[in-house]
Amino acid sequence: MKRWSRNFSFSLLALATASSTLSGLASEPKAAVTLSKAETVKKLPSDTSRAKTAANQPKLFQNAVVPTDMMAAIDDFVKHEAKALGGDEYTPQREIGRGNLSSCPGGCFVAVYLLEGVPFRGSNNNTQFLAAFTYSEGKPMLLASCQCGGRGLRYLKCKSLGGDDLKFDTEFYLPKDPMSTPSGRGLATYVIADKHLIEMP
Repeated sequence: MKRWSRNFSFSLLALATASSTLSGLASEPKAAVTLSKAETVKKLPSDTSRAKTAANQPKLFQNAVVPTDMMAAIDDFVKHEAKALGGDEYTPQREIGRGNLSSCPGGCFVAVYLLEGVPFRGSNNNTQFLAAFTYSEGKPMLLASCQCGGRGLRYLKCKSLGGDDLKFDTEFYLPKDPMSTPSGRGLATYVIADKHLIEMP
């Protein structure tokens, strides 16, 4: 009976000690966990932000493959023209195409772009331009550029870029059309000659 009593007392003592230890651990403040920059989880862009980014990128005609240096040359040229004319480019309306012209052995890259506020800055007027580029001695080079349309006139979209000329689908204004929606449809053909873009009749 005494042995059982001693064992029971020892069990109670051990249980009390364990309970006290656990209580002490529970009352200790938890250390703050600090993640390093490398461990920080970055928030992925939402579908909406990705869609906005894609919408602000130039359109590539027939999924044209445009080398990085050529894309940079086109960007620089458009920015220079926008600054010189006092306008701002509406990037979603820029279209870039690639073709093989008999008059351009090095291949031809075409950019159709829209500048807002030209010729009257701050107005809702816009003007469309066409520019052609190629490679010369391994570097991008401007071949020719010209105004090709705009608000109240017409707008061009690439149709075919090869052979002897550059063809574009056009949307032009009929007499009763509102400025927002030209309803006429047509075709425009350009050739490159003597460093000029010339529209064929």
